[in-house]
Amino acid sequence: MIVPADAAAIEETWSTLGMRGTGSSDLVIEEAFVPGERTFLLYDPSCLDGPLYNPRTVLVTSWALVAANALVMARGPMDAFVRLATESGSTTTSALLRDRRPIQTTVGEAEAMISGARTYVLDTVGAMWESACQGTSTSLGPQVLQARLAITHAIRESIRAVAMLFYAAGTNAIHERNDLELFFRDIHTAGQHIAALRSNFEYGGQALLGLRPGASGW
Repeated sequence: MIVPADAAAIEETWSTLGMRGTGSSDLVIEEAFVPGERTFLLYDPSCLDGPLYNPRTVLVTSWALVAANALVMARGPMDAFVRLATESGSTTTSALLRDRRPIQTTVGEAEAMISGARTYVLDTVGAMWESACQGTSTSLGPQVLQARLAITHAIRESIRAVAMLFYAAGTNAIHERNDLELFFRDIHTAGQHIAALRSNFEYGGQALLGLRPGASGW
């Protein structure tokens, strides 16, 4: 439903673990009449032409932004951790973190996770968008499936990579001066978005197995 801005009141409810700067508070609308032409259902055919309004692509393109946000929040901790590892030891030894084999392994694995997930999203969302622009929306099913799986995968891999780096940093990570604790809180908050839920893997698996997915849009 689309209503004038003055029909809604902001209710300050955004007191969260992370992503505190987004200010994603609630909107309260009471007794507002909304004419039919100002409403729509997400998966109904659009009254406008073009891929931007295609019900098969609109959810994927919006969720891709959530994946992009998560991947950036994973890249930040990677950069922060590399700086930390070249400057700091731990409470038990002054040996730099970067000179320890477990740390080297963690950094290499986290980089592969972040970069691999990013490539999967770019490839699948890009392929879906290109097909939609060519007007082949009736056959987008497999591409929508891969794009949605890629988005969920990217968010969850970002969370996993940040957690690996956070714990590898030891007590260094709990101090505000190196940003790791901020990224840890933000990425775990972002991971509660519907685009990141593990149930998306279930629905994708159902589609791949020839079953009817338990959610719309697949």
